[in-house]
Amino acid sequence: MKKLLTLILVLGLVPMASAGFMLSDKQQVDVSIDPVNGITLHSLDAVSTPWMVFVVPAEAPLVYEFHQFGDKNKAEPFGIVPGADLGLSDPAVYLMEFAVASTVPGFLKPGPYMTFRLGIDGVKYQAEAPADPAKLVGRIMLADLNTMEVFATAYAVPEPATMLLLGLGGLFLRRK
Repeated sequence: MKKLLTLILVLGLVPMASAGFMLSDKQQVDVSIDPVNGITLHSLDAVSTPWMVFVVPAEAPLVYEFHQFGDKNKAEPFGIVPGADLGLSDPAVYLMEFAVASTVPGFLKPGPYMTFRLGIDGVKYQAEAPADPAKLVGRIMLADLNTMEVFATAYAVPEPATMLLLGLGGLFLRRK
């Protein structure tokens, strides 16, 4: 029986629960990165803490979706700011502040709060930076509003089929 349980856990047939972490305003959160949907912020309690989202490159369109619709939800763009102002090496970053909040007691529930992705077709998201920086299309970073410490990053890279089409297009152009 032990061998079977170990095999199930090793093969990932049973999802492991994540302990999450705490933001500076005491909200317990966890993050998941899905290859298709991007990065999702999950609240592990019913507390609301505002957080920041950094997008690189700054011109990349950010698409976001609220999963809980409180009457005090916030999505406030600050626009493009120098990366150095945020302690980042990027020359420019698109910056937004978000919060999921409600004045109705008990409205907020543990679970998904927000999903973020780039409005770019033909990309997939991963938790690790690509080995070849030239393959990086963009990245989304979530940061604690009070400390500006980045607690999650989703890297957008071209899908393999997209890379194949780009390569074939390059060959076709070169042939002409």
